[in-house]
Amino acid sequence: MSDNLFPDNIELDTAFLNSSYADDPETAMMMFETYLEELPVNLQLLKDSFNNQDIEAFCKLIHKQKPSFTYVGLTDLTEKFHALQTTVHQVSDLSTHKEAILQSFARIESATPVIRNTLELLRQQM
Repeated sequence: MSDNLFPDNIELDTAFLNSSYADDPETAMMMFETYLEELPVNLQLLKDSFNNQDIEAFCKLIHKQKPSFTYVGLTDLTEKFHALQTTVHQVSDLSTHKEAILQSFARIESATPVIRNTLELLRQQM
């Protein structure tokens, strides 16, 4: 395998992905498959906790989900959710960060087809 398992893509942190999975497409495929399998439930739980203003659940869920974003090259989301996790301490904080949270949800949804396409490219390389 080459050092560029992942071609440049403005949606994904391909530098991170190439450094992490350079010669290990099997692990990359496993991570992408797991992310896509768990995404619908995880995203819904995250949205529900936000909509219900359940600060404790919201913070636990973003803590749990941060690594999965990194594993698929969405390191910008990992950073955003880390910042949210450290600044959101009460229900009013959720309202203060509403726009950033909604933008993060939209980013997750818009990146899903990119993740699927990247997984398909990985499969084709095998």
